[in-house]
Amino acid sequence: TWGEEISAERLQDFDADYIFISYQSQHGRTPSEVLANMDGVLPGWCEFVTACQNGNVILYPWETIGAPTFAAANAGMDIIATHFGSKLLTAE
Repeated sequence: TWGEEISAERLQDFDADYIFISYQSQHGRTPSEVLANMDGVLPGWCEFVTACQNGNVILYPWETIGAPTFAAANAGMDIIATHFGSKLLTAE
């Protein structure tokens, strides 16, 4: 499997400095819809999840990095590097 399945009731027990959330843009999903869905599953999650409070929720289209290829791995690294790079620039 790609990850552990967690019941929505337990989500408030988890915290992170960064959260990566994928969405399927080929099905018409948008980043704002993904965030609204998160709020539907766990209302007020941004009030107690550190990553959300600090603007460190990284949304990316699944089809960009979902394939097991070097191109997908490079795209994933680009997403991460771009996000961290912009955080470093704004911290200076």
